[in-house]
Amino acid sequence: GMTLTLAKSPGKLPFSGSEFQRNGTYGYGRYEAVLKASEAGGAVASFFIYTGPHFGDPHDEIDFELLGRTPRSVYVNYFSRDDKDQLEVPLWFDAAQDYHLYAFEWAPDSIRWYVDGVKIREVSAKTASVKIPTTTARVMVNLWAGVGPSAEWTGQAEFSRTTATYRCISHVPMGQTAAQCSDAFKAPPKP
Repeated sequence: GMTLTLAKSPGKLPFSGSEFQRNGTYGYGRYEAVLKASEAGGAVASFFIYTGPHFGDPHDEIDFELLGRTPRSVYVNYFSRDDKDQLEVPLWFDAAQDYHLYAFEWAPDSIRWYVDGVKIREVSAKTASVKIPTTTARVMVNLWAGVGPSAEWTGQAEFSRTTATYRCISHVPMGQTAAQCSDAFKAPPKP
């Protein structure tokens, strides 16, 4: 596991965040992370796959974003060639108080998002307003602060230091079996 830190910065930017990228690119399959989000307003703890112009690819992305200002909901988003589909989904817990399992299954014709084994969203290529992403991507997690225009969404960052902790990150390619975060994770009881 790892703990990412976000802190006020004395440098040019107001905050210094943290990011982890797994080596290589990954395609269709099941992605999982066990994490405890930040409780600080203005902070965003994310688990996602991403590729874009920096890597010589179109912008394709699938993510979970947990905002400290709204700890009882999660944003499940995806991008395909810069087109974006975003949805805020209510949670039955405070994401900053305990560890939970966040997972998504990416296939050529669909994306399904899960929290603690419960499906919270599904998009199908047949009915989606934005096409399903197709480009292999990097597995990433980060902790960042909204500043400028993004602070309208994240809330104003008014903290000195905050953290988000990731216990496990896994990927199993579509049609294969292998060890996953969910093998050893037991979700906290529902309130």
